[in-house]
Amino acid sequence: MKPQARSYRFLLYALLVLAPLLSGAQMATSQIRLTLADESQLWIEGSSSVNTFTCEAGTIDGTGFLESETAPDSREAAAELTVPVRQFDCGKSRMNKDLYDALKAETYPQIRFRLSKAELAAPTTDTGAYPLPLRVTGRLTIAGKERPVTLAVQGHQQPNGTYQATGSLPLLMSDFGVDPPTALLGLIKAHDAITVHFNLIAIPQTSSSSN
Repeated sequence: MKPQARSYRFLLYALLVLAPLLSGAQMATSQIRLTLADESQLWIEGSSSVNTFTCEAGTIDGTGFLESETAPDSREAAAELTVPVRQFDCGKSRMNKDLYDALKAETYPQIRFRLSKAELAAPTTDTGAYPLPLRVTGRLTIAGKERPVTLAVQGHQQPNGTYQATGSLPLLMSDFGVDPPTALLGLIKAHDAITVHFNLIAIPQTSSSSN
């Protein structure tokens, strides 16, 4: 593999910052730990029979791990993103309550994405090409129902050494067993289709561990 391709693969895995997954398991040798920066953003956009709406996540939980001593194109990574349902703010308290009820927040308080695979969406030999187009697959759990998803992600390496991943994912609420929220005795009804947008910033930290 060409050196520039390996550097791309390193960045690709470093961008997978979507939360703590290793629950007791340890990678051998040194690790690069990736923590999600406070300025990371995630929000939902949708529409109803009368207007459009945006619901922003006030909290996003996530760190990831990446092997640092193996070949860049064969590094192992682990990542998971968790968003508390009750941290979404749609701008109106009644709309917030309707969203929490629709997402069954009382029983399933978190939305979770678990990384399965990531790869370059298209080959490139330009080492200065940013953003990098990535194809990410994983398992998304909403309201207790898990489904496989594939999404396009744009990867950036910032001058300050942090990594950025941006993108969006169109979804149907009904695919996760969620009935779109309604208001005013059903006179206002949210449409089934929504889009999840994200702008994630990861901060790398090198630490050592051993079996």
